Order: sequence, then structure tokens, then C-alpha cells
Amino acid sequence: MGIVIYQFWGIAVAGTGALLWLLRNRCGDGMPVPLVSILVVMNTLNAAIAVRGQFSGANASGWAMVALYVLLALAFLAVAIGAIRRNGW
Repeated sequence: MGIVIYQFWGIAVAGTGALLWLLRNRCGDGMPVPLVSILVVMNTLNAAIAVRGQFSGANASGWAMVALYVLLALAFLAVAIGAIRRNGW
């Protein structure tokens, strides 16, 4: 069952990446603020879940996932702040 969950997770990550890649040139002055806000929340929650998993006994490579989600959340937060400054909420 664990392998299937990882496959679902991989498809979700790949699908999100493909969606963002396709939207990159279609949003006028940048990404819409609500979309970027959702991505900030999603990656922050993923980081929290990854930290919880690490403290409950996951393997050492899990810290790489924590770092990845924190970096993604910070990157999307920077994009959201820039979009709010340009376009307003």
C-alpha cells in the first residue's frame, strides 16, 4: 500500500508542476494572488507534515523533504508578496 501512496503523491506533484508550467505565460502580470496563496499554504502544510514524520521516526532523507517544502513555501510566499505589491489583493 505504501508504494501506491507514493505514486499518488508523485502524480500530484507532477500535475501541480505541469499546471504551473502551462500557466507561466498566461497570467498577464504574473500568477494570480489566490493561486499563489494556495501554493504557499499547501507547501507550508507539507513541510509541517514532513517535520511530524521526521519526529515520529522517519528516515534521515526525510529532512531533505522538509527543506524542499520550506524552500518552496518561501519561494511562493515571495511570489505572492510581489504579486500583491503589483496588483493588489
